[in-house]
Amino acid sequence: MMEIDGERAYPIWKIVARWSELGKQDPKSPWRHRGLPKNHVWNSTVVDTMFRVDGLGWDDLEAEAEKWWSDYLGAVNRRTGKRNFEGDACLRSLKLRYRFHETWCQEWFGHWTFDVGQADVEARESFQRFVRRMENRNRVGLWFRPYQDDDGQTFHSRQEPYCLMGAEERYRWHGNDAATRDDRGESTEPPCRCLYCRQQGVLRISH
Repeated sequence: MMEIDGERAYPIWKIVARWSELGKQDPKSPWRHRGLPKNHVWNSTVVDTMFRVDGLGWDDLEAEAEKWWSDYLGAVNRRTGKRNFEGDACLRSLKLRYRFHETWCQEWFGHWTFDVGQADVEARESFQRFVRRMENRNRVGLWFRPYQDDDGQTFHSRQEPYCLMGAEERYRWHGNDAATRDDRGESTEPPCRCLYCRQQGVLRISH
């Protein structure tokens, strides 16, 4: 069992999915539909996931990735109402890559960890330590990627090893009183202990 700053650290893996779906093809971006039939485009997403135990076998990891993909399609259908998404989405690749061990796992403008009985103040202090570690990681690993615009001018974009998505700003931290996964609910003090989080056995801090 690995510990960081006296806390249990869990293995975090990155899932990378690429698929085709119905969409308008843009002649200016041929890479978005290369090799696909008319009215289809490529799409992709990347997500981190954290496991409660170390040493999972590859079969278990792949099963978790497949479950995530199924849940992802269902969430997109509910959010957009595109009932044809699942039928027309063609999974091209689903890859897994180990990232590191840590105490909190990133999601879209939020982080989560396993609920092991922490008090609210303990969870907030834990998350603050995590944010500081990632800020230090970014200071050490900061680099600038060159790119050219349409006029041929070269610019440099700031690249940090870890995207905190606003977690650096303490005032953004909040929970939610949502009753379901898709319910917006009202903001609460962090961490989130809504019904959905309790059912999952996790604590969330959105930001």
